[in-house]
Amino acid sequence: MMDLPNAVKLSFFNSQLLATDILPLKDSPLNEIAEKIANDRMSSTLAKVFAFEDIQEAHHLLYSGKAGGNIVLKI
Repeated sequence: MMDLPNAVKLSFFNSQLLATDILPLKDSPLNEIAEKIANDRMSSTLAKVFAFEDIQEAHHLLYSGKAGGNIVLKI
């Protein structure tokens, strides 16, 4: 962790909790968040979405430091 540049922000969401007794899907805010982003009522830091087949390209963007936002990999 000490080697991370100052501008790097880490975030974590344990999706293994979704659909469990701890976080039932009906209580998940994900649909509300997606709707707000789609209607420009919430900003998104999405940089690019990659198909799983393009994982090498996603890694190149990640390690280049030029993404400017979150990188999503669709599986």
